[in-house]
Amino acid sequence: MNPTIKYALIGLLLLATGAIYICFFSFKYDTAITFVAYGFLLFGWGFITYKVIGDYFLRIKNETILKIIFIGFFLASIWLFSDLADYRVAYILKYHPSKTTVATVLTTWEGRRNARSATLKYYTAAGIVQQEIGDGNHRYLAGQSYLIKYSIEDPDIFVVIKEVNIY
Repeated sequence: MNPTIKYALIGLLLLATGAIYICFFSFKYDTAITFVAYGFLLFGWGFITYKVIGDYFLRIKNETILKIIFIGFFLASIWLFSDLADYRVAYILKYHPSKTTVATVLTTWEGRRNARSATLKYYTAAGIVQQEIGDGNHRYLAGQSYLIKYSIEDPDIFVVIKEVNIY
């Protein structure tokens, strides 16, 4: 098999794996796994940009041009697939059966460079659900309660509606 075709297939496989995970599962599972999916996108575009575009089609020898192409493809794919995941969540919550309930913030976590997240706990007919949500605006504090809308078919899919005061 031609090495260019082999690298193209490996790159496309990595891209497809990362894209499918981000679009269909990134909002359900731990963010660490989502970063692995971003890594798949990174390596997939690396194979395609450097081996296929750079060496075979365009025969680009200037590393700066290849880096710009690579970074552009990578950032565009992150934006596109994350946007598709958000659209999918909004579609499910709008057109599939859903309910509202009150969620309580269990803990908040702060990482490097202002990366924050909060863990919400809420009760559904399927049982107790604990989900992590991004908190870039420092909105969530432990003990606060929020009204959320969740999917009946998949209670891990939810959106925060507003803060509520429970006494």
